Amino acid sequence: MPADRPDPAQGALVRALGVRALAVNIVNMIVGSGMFELPAAVAAVLGPSSGIAYLVCAVAVGLVRPLPWS
Repeated sequence: MPADRPDPAQGALVRALGVRALAVNIVNMIVGSGMFELPAAVAAVLGPSSGIAYLVCAVAVGLVRPLPWS
């Protein structure tokens, strides 16, 4: 084995995460945090009616998105 690559059998850590995978993970973290931040902001603005707003949005998305069986 080359000197820059440790042998996994010896228990050393192997560098298996490339630049592309790292970039995708960063984007995933940004989008994932937004998924929790946006509902909290909507609930703060709309108060008790935020549930109704999410139902309206769900219907709108359902009308735009094609059905899986069609």
